[in-house]
Amino acid sequence: MIELAVLGNPIAHSRSPEIHHLFAKQFNLAINYQKREVPLDAFAQVVRELQAKNLKGCNVTVPFKADAYRICDVVTAEAEALGVVNTLIFRDQQVLGDNTDGRGLILDLVEHLGVVLAGSRVLLLGIGGAARGVVPALLACEPECLHIWNRTEAVAQVYAADMGGVVSARRPSELLAGYDLVINATAAGLRGAVPELPPQIIDHHTFCYDLSYSPRLTPFLTWAETCGATLLADGLGMLVAQAAFSFEVWFDVFPRVLPVLSHLKEK
Repeated sequence: MIELAVLGNPIAHSRSPEIHHLFAKQFNLAINYQKREVPLDAFAQVVRELQAKNLKGCNVTVPFKADAYRICDVVTAEAEALGVVNTLIFRDQQVLGDNTDGRGLILDLVEHLGVVLAGSRVLLLGIGGAARGVVPALLACEPECLHIWNRTEAVAQVYAADMGGVVSARRPSELLAGYDLVINATAAGLRGAVPELPPQIIDHHTFCYDLSYSPRLTPFLTWAETCGATLLADGLGMLVAQAAFSFEVWFDVFPRVLPVLSHLKEK
């Protein structure tokens, strides 16, 4: 039996065990993938304990992705660029780290949803950890522009400067009309709120994507619909896709994503 875990706080809501067990069935692999709620001050200790128990690896979620990066002996170039890790691999007494969030988002947008990113005008709402984890992957697809809005304007300005100008921080009054893609990476939806933005940023051709997911339309997607958007998706597809890349890191095989995504949507 191959042991794996997902580490977070809170973690009860995680669907990662279900996803990875469905992936494992595709290859007749016997795995035991468990949720582990980690005390906020004990992440490194818990990882070392799990490593000593011969786990194959772990997924890492909020709020530990930066902690995971710091305890790794070796990280991939992608994780190095981001400074955060969502996948740990225990191998040869070392902790290896990767970040699959960006790859997961792009697979969902391009392969599942048919979004054309090359030459597109993209607006990213929020620049917290979730947003920063996907910026390099978005830029690699060569959009015409990647604009960032953040509730605290100074944070977006500092991030844009740190990125050397390849992204542009924008005030609400500076946002374009009718972006091709608007991605919500804010936590406003957790409070049932939406960012206070001009509705003109969205029109009927704008694809609106929320990194969070819900059985119903998220508050952001509900707002986008009232602004005229007809192309809407939440982050469930990204969740399954980034998990598939983690699975590939551990087992050197890439699982079929769509059957698992369909199963989760049916539930």
